[in-house]
Amino acid sequence: MEADKPSLKLSVVERLILMNQYRILDLLEGSVDERHAQYHEALKEGYELHYNWIADGMDEGLSAAECSEVLDILDMFRAIKNAMSKHAVDSSLARFAEFGGFDGNNESAQMAYVRYFCLGIGRFGDLVDEDFPFNSHMPMLPRYRRMRNKWLSLSLEERYDLSQSQLESVLSAGMQ
Repeated sequence: MEADKPSLKLSVVERLILMNQYRILDLLEGSVDERHAQYHEALKEGYELHYNWIADGMDEGLSAAECSEVLDILDMFRAIKNAMSKHAVDSSLARFAEFGGFDGNNESAQMAYVRYFCLGIGRFGDLVDEDFPFNSHMPMLPRYRRMRNKWLSLSLEERYDLSQSQLESVLSAGMQ
């Protein structure tokens, strides 16, 4: 069991449901999977320590607030992209105008969410496509958060129709 993961708690009903799910999977596959048998036994006997093994590989995910933050960041980059088509900015700032993904090592939940939301749901196709790498290979959240804070400080109308000075202000926040 991983030290940083709290022990998974399951009610008797939840255990029964999961036990039945493993039996159904085995029936559908036409054979008994060794892991399913082990999981079934752990659930049947109530071996709480092993519940985490059953959930191994499942990410903790992102809270609603963290998902909203990522969507705000994507919205912000869409607004930046639209503003860049209208305004010329210094090349030192222009490099902050492209969404570069999230770090696969430190921001993997955000990276996975962007992949899910953009490719799975099909939104923000103007920012990413199937060939988009998603992995920035360096932490980006601090930069994106500074930019997002500057962008959110604007009125709703201004956010989606950035003037040149507002665009430069948001991009400058990425430099700090």
